[in-house]
Amino acid sequence: MNKRDVMLVGGRGEVRDGIKALVEAIPEVSKVACFDDITGRSDQISNLNPDLVILDSSQLKKWDQSRLRQLRRLLPLTRILTLVEEKEQKRASEESGVDAILVKGFRGDLFIRTVRRLLKGSNNSNGKDQK
Repeated sequence: MNKRDVMLVGGRGEVRDGIKALVEAIPEVSKVACFDDITGRSDQISNLNPDLVILDSSQLKKWDQSRLRQLRRLLPLTRILTLVEEKEQKRASEESGVDAILVKGFRGDLFIRTVRRLLKGSNNSNGKDQK
């Protein structure tokens, strides 16, 4: 089984910690790197080159489409999952071409299935063998 790297973007706290714990429990996941925000961290993110980015929009102080565009530019082969609360965030995510969107209130099993599906379909070479 190929292990995958995941990057979690969201404000510090119980919500991010809970999401991180769920992701770390998935057998396909090698490591989870957490960021409060991506602004000014282009080099760090490019070097990490994760297979999946989970963007928790509800935990970010400022939400806008430019963050999604920045992620797409930095990581064109990386899958992106956004966790949203509002219709505007969902619309912005859809327009940005993210790979999956979950509206807050989703069940844990749906989250895990979604993450596993995205990791299985990862196009990111990331120096790892692809199947």
